[in-house]
Amino acid sequence: MHALLHNGLQESIGRVGPFGDRGAMESFYALLQRNVLDRHRWSTRAELRLAIVT
Repeated sequence: MHALLHNGLQESIGRVGPFGDRGAMESFYALLQRNVLDRHRWSTRAELRLAIVT
């Protein structure tokens, strides 16, 4: 949490309140894991970032 606050970000998962987006986020991360992260090993973060956004 300190890292989030330090970078001007606000946590959303795990907080008390609306939970309607939780299922959508879990589905998104599952697809990201299966379709991008589990298929290749990248040498740099820049390569990984490019794979995620394309």
